[in-house]
Amino acid sequence: MELLETAGVNSAGGAIFKSMPGIAKPKVRFECEYVAESRDPIRGLTGPPIMATKTFDEVSSRQFDIILIPGGWIEPAKIPKPLAEFVRAQVLGAKYVLTVCTGSWLLAALGLLDGKRATSNKFQFNEIKKTTSSTIQWVAKARWVVDGHIWSSSGVTAGQDMAYEF
Repeated sequence: MELLETAGVNSAGGAIFKSMPGIAKPKVRFECEYVAESRDPIRGLTGPPIMATKTFDEVSSRQFDIILIPGGWIEPAKIPKPLAEFVRAQVLGAKYVLTVCTGSWLLAALGLLDGKRATSNKFQFNEIKKTTSSTIQWVAKARWVVDGHIWSSSGVTAGQDMAYEF
């Protein structure tokens, strides 16, 4: 997970618009929690570490309305079991699910995109398509795709555009 994958979506959540009169307000206002297995710093390939605000255990009885699944450079088969369990449980009950970059690959690996349309990171697009269910309709030429309550973006900056549309 990289900071840019979450920062752009967070800014689209509306807090920044309070100080900008005359600017179109977002359709949905949301506040973000960074949830992880522990509160240890989350280090991506670049940029500063991201600090979790809650652990999976701390929110185990809570259902979030909106779930953001950022990407990263880890194959879904190597995703830690607690993360996979958290994502599966939350996605099934969420009103909206947003994925950025390769975040859709994780959903696909968990069977949560079967029979749906989605997009993902263009650099890994062919690998993602090859290693996931044939029932997923992967859309190559799209900044983002909406299928029901799941919104998937093709990359980091496309994730920002998707969040503003959301």
